[in-house]
Amino acid sequence: MIDIFYELREDIEKLSLAHYFSELLLSCVTAFTDTEEILRLTLNSLYYLCKSDKSIYLIKSVLELKLMCLIGYLPSLVCCSNCNEFENGNMYFNINEGLLFCEDC
Repeated sequence: MIDIFYELREDIEKLSLAHYFSELLLSCVTAFTDTEEILRLTLNSLYYLCKSDKSIYLIKSVLELKLMCLIGYLPSLVCCSNCNEFENGNMYFNINEGLLFCEDC
């Protein structure tokens, strides 16, 4: 064992967030999921909770978004979903559909 993340026990918010991470992983990861990247993401998130002065809300958001990408819920962010334009001023993300649209569409 390299690190036991003892600092989590000293802050109830960080401990609660670490518990949330474990519950999230239990509900998202199956026996057929490739877990190497997920383990790396989890360990890095716990490390940042303990050792970093980054906001716990930022760490939570990063873990949630990256986890959703790793388990297959990656939104289409390559180009505009309507006209296939790669760069056209401001691009807008429709969170309900998971699609990216250019400023003209």
